[in-house]
Amino acid sequence: MRCMARERSARARSAGAALLALMIVAICGGLVAVLRRSGLETTASWAQLASVPLAVAPLVPLVVGGWRRHGTAVSTPEQVDRAQETLAGLVAEQWRAEILARRLDDPAPLAVRWRLTGLPVMDRAAAGGRRFLSAGPRLTVRSDRVDDLVRAFRDLPRRRLVVLGDPGMGKTTLAVLLLRGLLGDRRPGDPVPVLVTLAGWAPDAVPFDAWFASRLAAMYPALRADAFGPDAPAALVRRRRVLPVLDGLDEVPEPLRAPMITALNAALTAADGLVLTCRTAEYAAAVAAPGGDVLTAGAVIEPRPLRPADTAAYVARSLPPHPPGAWRDLVAVLASGERTPAAEALATPLALWLLRKVYADTRTDPAVLLNRTYFRTPAAITGHLLDHLVPSLAGRNRAWTSGRASAWLAYLARHLTATGTTDLAWWNLRLRHRTLVTSSLVGVLAGLTLTLTNAVLYGFTSKLGNGLSYGLGFAALCGFFGWASARPARSPLRKAALWLGGGLVFGLASGLGDAVTDGLADGLTDGLTIGLADGLCVGLAYGLATGFRAPAAAPAHAEFRLRGRTRALLHHLAICLTVGLLFGPAAGLVKVLAGEAGHELAYGLSAGLAVSVHSASTLGIVFGLTFGPALAVRNWARTPQPTGGPQTPRDSLRRDLRLACLESAALGLATGLAFGLSTGLVAGPVNGVSYGLLFGLAFAAMIALRSPGVTYLVTLLFLRRRVPFRLMRFLDEAHELGVLRRAGAVHQFRHADLQERLADVRPAAGAARRIAV
Repeated sequence: MRCMARERSARARSAGAALLALMIVAICGGLVAVLRRSGLETTASWAQLASVPLAVAPLVPLVVGGWRRHGTAVSTPEQVDRAQETLAGLVAEQWRAEILARRLDDPAPLAVRWRLTGLPVMDRAAAGGRRFLSAGPRLTVRSDRVDDLVRAFRDLPRRRLVVLGDPGMGKTTLAVLLLRGLLGDRRPGDPVPVLVTLAGWAPDAVPFDAWFASRLAAMYPALRADAFGPDAPAALVRRRRVLPVLDGLDEVPEPLRAPMITALNAALTAADGLVLTCRTAEYAAAVAAPGGDVLTAGAVIEPRPLRPADTAAYVARSLPPHPPGAWRDLVAVLASGERTPAAEALATPLALWLLRKVYADTRTDPAVLLNRTYFRTPAAITGHLLDHLVPSLAGRNRAWTSGRASAWLAYLARHLTATGTTDLAWWNLRLRHRTLVTSSLVGVLAGLTLTLTNAVLYGFTSKLGNGLSYGLGFAALCGFFGWASARPARSPLRKAALWLGGGLVFGLASGLGDAVTDGLADGLTDGLTIGLADGLCVGLAYGLATGFRAPAAAPAHAEFRLRGRTRALLHHLAICLTVGLLFGPAAGLVKVLAGEAGHELAYGLSAGLAVSVHSASTLGIVFGLTFGPALAVRNWARTPQPTGGPQTPRDSLRRDLRLACLESAALGLATGLAFGLSTGLVAGPVNGVSYGLLFGLAFAAMIALRSPGVTYLVTLLFLRRRVPFRLMRFLDEAHELGVLRRAGAVHQFRHADLQERLADVRPAAGAARRIAV
């Protein structure tokens, strides 16, 4: 691999040298031709311009090399060690809070007994672990005695466990309790258990290690901080410092389940551990599918039916000291073991949790559950509990009604189903609306601001048309960038083409605006000429400023701590200063070729050439010394998340919005100063102020548009009838009530059945009619 990389590097250097030689030959030949036809004076002006690309060419490898080195560097072993300890703390705090929110210890975990499965879905290599889990029919593992499971898991020949069970039997709960137990007595060097959902993984397209590293980075953004190096999540996975706890194989599409098991087997070595949860029928079908396989060396356990005495005892412990008579009747029915619809429905941990939320916590009489006229089947009772979960919680002095809350949660559930995930990430809500429309709306607002600014500076009668043309240009530019951001390009040439294409869109739109305001003939000629020149400059500046990268997909925050980050700051300063100095000559070249020095191309290429070269040099110096440092500090300060504690969705949104305000203000001010000073030195202070305000406001709007937080707020405006505008407050309250759970900076529905029930607008087959509770 290294030899191939060296060969590619040598070929790139040879190609670059050949290109530079051809450039020198072409420029010299062109100067000779100009000398013969136009004389020495014009040739001298062309020579000044030709020196620009020759001077800039040696700086290009520095910038490109800096970008590439930043993308290919790896974290050091010491950084990986610190990242692992930080991850252990974040996971422990996250699940401690989540266990409290789910009330798993209140009054105590439900006693669900687990044993090795008798189904033909377990590898023979795992049979050696049978003695640790079921030495005899009397020895089982219980969810309220997780210490036994932790010891058994550690003693497995290979630490791989598959947890099977029917819907609502507590598979995820057992995985969470096992995770807490492993963290509780974790030894130095032991991998950190991390629970993630399998939804969203395409095993045929993305290797497991790469996918799991991306999930780590998304769920725990603190791992992407500079203190842990450039690739801490990938390094943790690559060096097996994490134990994957994969939840919900049954929640992925059926054609992907068998390939997922095969991909897991291919990704695991003999020393790698794993925990996997799945419904029993779905796992058996995946193993029996053509090309299917069991999890290599994985012990497979499944729950035994809940004992009536355990169910009755759990319900009794959840009640106040003197419950009403109907509760005593229900407890008696559960303890008797009689096969009634209520007893069969309440034989799963999920149904018992729903009973507690819908009836016990609301002090509601459960006598209706014993009425066989209303509920003839267990499925009818389960559906009734699911349907009344949100209404029962919404009635507790909340700012929203049960009907509105149910509609909002139903929309969010359909959003997750449509996107094929269980993670409700606020920054991904933009996938449910038209990015082009939203971006264009922001652009129109920026365009109106520019129009009014230009009119105030120059007068509402004489310069309103010019302001309108620039406003239309920036509106089109923001819309184009929004469209391009939803379709990120991987090739560097395609990325550059997209950003330069945005400049062309700006030029065409502003040129057409001039044509409307100043007349079709003159306005279209001048507008397109000047607009295309300015548009290419804007696109080039924006592309260089962002490294031709798409907007950030995940939230971030500003970190101005210097300790341990000075070298990174100097690196950003070197790169961004070079970028700023490169922009001036490039912009000057574009303006000369477009005839910016005058109204006609011939005049721009002759008499105005020296002025344009001087303007390009001035712009390069001013832009490099103003925008370059601001961009460097912005890139250096932008970090995924503070490393001091777990991140909640509200915290991540607040920090991202704060960062967006700082970025747009700082870069907008720097851009305004750069364009204003460079234009003022050449064309006078009035034009300098005009251009400074114009481009400063425009860049501030475009930088803000790249922020996930700003995009989220704009999305809420479009979805105001489908979700509340104060969506984060609503989600926090839903989490406090138990409808949602948190996994890092994202929310998830408490159970897959609840998400499916809310997403399906049709009533479930056999469900009882709604009954007032």
